[in-house]
Amino acid sequence: MDLLVEAVRNLEMRYLNLKTTLAALSVGAVLAFSGAASAATLTGALCGNKWIGLSQNGTELSALMCQNGNTTGGKNSPIGQLGWTDLAELNGSGTSGILTVDGSTKTWSLSSTSGYEMIGISVKQGNGFAFFKLDLDDALTGMFGTGNNAPNGSVFSHYNAWGMGSSSTVPLPAAAWMLIAGLGGLAALKRRKRT
Repeated sequence: MDLLVEAVRNLEMRYLNLKTTLAALSVGAVLAFSGAASAATLTGALCGNKWIGLSQNGTELSALMCQNGNTTGGKNSPIGQLGWTDLAELNGSGTSGILTVDGSTKTWSLSSTSGYEMIGISVKQGNGFAFFKLDLDDALTGMFGTGNNAPNGSVFSHYNAWGMGSSSTVPLPAAAWMLIAGLGGLAALKRRKRT
């Protein structure tokens, strides 16, 4: 059963990665034909009854999930049910865990990836929320926008940071010591059999 759950999660993540890639290509094509958009102007998406947009290091991100709903945090939320771990939640400007949000400048930042292979951010306003997957090869900073007619405001009710795919590998130095101890144990057993 665990293998089936893991296989479904892997398929969901492949689907989300493909969706992100296709959305990024379509946004890139639009920008290429219409001229570069200002970093301070977000197109966003209508999620529930509000427009929500997010950029990372000047590049607008496409929402992987854009829905009606009032539950954005925790394992029972739509994002948590896909296997994402809720790392931080803010209800207004401030800092929580790895996440910092400043509503007056409409900016966000993450202090680290906390060892996760994928990081995402969800923004909620009104009865809608949007979820964005971040590019870990880029700066973990950006802007957000929310509003009734366009994502040009800074009001939000919840802001969450999410992680998925944390690696639990044994560090190389620890593995080397374990190998040496194992070889030493085998040598001791071999020596004991000779006498």
